[in-house]
Formats: sequence, C-alpha cells, structure tokens
Amino acid sequence: MPVRLLRDELRELYSTYIEELKPAVVVDVGTGLGESLRALVEASGSKASVLTIDVDCSTLQRARAVTHHAYERGAVDLMCADAHKLPLRGESVKLLATVAMLHHLADAEAFVEGCARVLARGGVAVIVDWTPGSRLSPHPPSEHREALAKLKRLLPEYLKLEDLRVYKDYFIAVGAKP
Repeated sequence: MPVRLLRDELRELYSTYIEELKPAVVVDVGTGLGESLRALVEASGSKASVLTIDVDCSTLQRARAVTHHAYERGAVDLMCADAHKLPLRGESVKLLATVAMLHHLADAEAFVEGCARVLARGGVAVIVDWTPGSRLSPHPPSEHREALAKLKRLLPEYLKLEDLRVYKDYFIAVGAKP
C-alpha cells in the first residue's frame, strides 16, 4: 500500500470542500510550518484566496516565502492574530482549517467557539492534530491526549461532526455549522 502524505490527504479534502462550498476565501489558522497553507493554496488554485493567521508574525514571513508566487498574485493574505480571538466577522467563513495547532492552545474552547462564530451556516472547520501515539510529533503524548479529549468534548457543543479520520500519527476532524 503506498504511503500518503498528510499534505496530499489535506489537499484532496480541501479540494472537495472548495468545490462543494465555493468560498471566496479560505482561512488557515496557526500557520506553523505551512503544511495546511500549502495544501490550501494548491487546492484553491484560482477558485479562492487563502487568509493565513498566526500569533507569531515571524512565522507569517516564512509562510510568505513558502507561498511566494501565490502571495505575489494576491491569492494569499497574512494576518498576525491570536487564534483564541479570531478577528473575523461572524458567519463570514465557509472553510477554516488548522493543522497541529490545537495542542498549543491555552483555551481550546475559545478557539472552537470562535470557529463556530465565524463559520457561515453550512461552513466547515477542518481540525487536524497529532494522535497521542504519533511518532512524528515533537511534543509529549500527554499534550495530544489532552487536546483530543478537549476536542471530543467541545466539538459537539459548537459544531456537528461531519467527518472523522484517525490515522497512526494524526487525526482529521471536520465540524460543520448547522
């Protein structure tokens, strides 16, 4: 069985939602190393622009370099902001994604509640993080166990679980705003 990279899995998933939801802008929260951002840019093509948000402004400069061509043509916007307080209008986002960020949050509930606030009706949040047994994560398993437990508790309070995929090293949860 061939190995599928996370970015390939995300690109395919994002492409499906971009075709279905037809967003003008897709939002990437917690830019980090840019895996989700790259997959969103590739999946979006000319169909949507990408807004990437990170609390670390230097991370955004790396993101700009990684997506140089898309940034130059205006397909990528950068925003330095805190994921706990998403600075976006209510019900303005059709597709929001975050990869390997949930376990970094001091207040996961504020983030999930913020996702529900900014998502338009029928919009989706794609939340990806490491599994507790991940061999790829640089963080201790306890961080991931805690993040996963919080997500299991919070997601149903704010969004409807639409898809859940669990792999050896990461999980993908998709919550939709009813």
